[in-house]
Amino acid sequence: MTRPEHTAAAIRDEFAVNAHGWPSEMGCQDCALVYALVPNKPLETMVRDRARKIARRRMEPIEHSMRLEDQGLPTTDVEARVDAYMRDVDLSKLWDEK
Repeated sequence: MTRPEHTAAAIRDEFAVNAHGWPSEMGCQDCALVYALVPNKPLETMVRDRARKIARRRMEPIEHSMRLEDQGLPTTDVEARVDAYMRDVDLSKLWDEK
């Protein structure tokens, strides 16, 4: 059960809340509350890492088949192909697939 001293009206009266829901003594008459997600890494790094992950995932079955047929490429060539494939990934669809 709500105690009368904890109702919204009592709190509003106690703190003289303005129309935006902020106590007017805080000087927040013309303010907006904003929530934001701030990435831990630069956005460019996140996009590059995601593109590399997708490129590797798509190329892995091909590289596996080539190795089984003893046609595998040296690691440096594989990385060069991943880099080239990565540049062709559609950036607008980076997070569409899991």
